[in-house]
Amino acid sequence: MSAVNPGLLTDSDLLRPSWSTTAAVGASETLTPAGDPTIEPRTREITIAVSKTLQSQPWFRPTLGQLAEYLRLGDNWDGYGARPIHDSAVKRAVAVLDAVCPAGPEPWIVPTPEGGLQIEWASDGLEIEIEILASGPAQVLIVEPSGEESEFPVFSDSTDTWDLLRDRIAEMRCRTT
Repeated sequence: MSAVNPGLLTDSDLLRPSWSTTAAVGASETLTPAGDPTIEPRTREITIAVSKTLQSQPWFRPTLGQLAEYLRLGDNWDGYGARPIHDSAVKRAVAVLDAVCPAGPEPWIVPTPEGGLQIEWASDGLEIEIEILASGPAQVLIVEPSGEESEFPVFSDSTDTWDLLRDRIAEMRCRTT
């Protein structure tokens, strides 16, 4: 499988012929946070390309639901001035999952205060975190079982690095099965 441009993903990258299905992610209904009529309800829906391999993962549908919930987060969702999750961060996160984890272990995905997402995997002391912002390179942190840490940006054309991440995440899958 060729590398998908997770570092600097554009909408045109999502329409590649190798991607055969799309999925809608987002809130289809209007939500008003309970007890606070002053908060503006948010309704958003985005369309993303999803490979059949990623779509077939048992954890992927619940992950889409989680991403939809994150799209509902408004300004100051953490009480400390956090920005809403940006649509492009969600699109890029799905592209990263497809690039490094199409048949891998279930990731944890958490929102970041900058309007991005962080994807995390952990197994037997090995931890991998990929932070996805609305634009720019993804930021990777790998913590080895020995405690040694490496942190670096990953750009869309860093094919060797994306291949390394895919191999390390596959290694985690082998440890957990």
